[in-house]
Amino acid sequence: HQVLRIKTRDDDEVQKLQFLESQEHLQLDFWINPSSTFLPVDVRVPASNIQAVKSFLESYGIEYSILIEDLQDVLDKEKQDMVESQQRERSSTGFDFGTYHTLDDIYAELDHLASEYSDIVQKLQIGQSYEKRPLYVLQ
Repeated sequence: HQVLRIKTRDDDEVQKLQFLESQEHLQLDFWINPSSTFLPVDVRVPASNIQAVKSFLESYGIEYSILIEDLQDVLDKEKQDMVESQQRERSSTGFDFGTYHTLDDIYAELDHLASEYSDIVQKLQIGQSYEKRPLYVLQ
């Protein structure tokens, strides 16, 4: 998959992108929806549809650039960084708030803090995320 950054110059080009967005068979994932000529539009394009999308954009003279050449490489690197970070954390003391953690790791740290400081800290569920996962805070 690639991520393209598309820059529109006028409302007609925005409408063309909105049409492109409606084409479900292309399986496009718009990270920023086409709505204005002031904002660039970022879209993830599956490898099987890259040429079709680029041809569409070029046929209408819509300017684009490749923001991420190979999204899988980026995801693999991020996953490796997370593994290395977890290994460093295990060898050191404490939770590293400066690195990305999985949701399970975050929940585990919240549980740890709530039990470690149970006299002054309690974990509360304040709702659910869009994905129906619990949202917690420490009070």
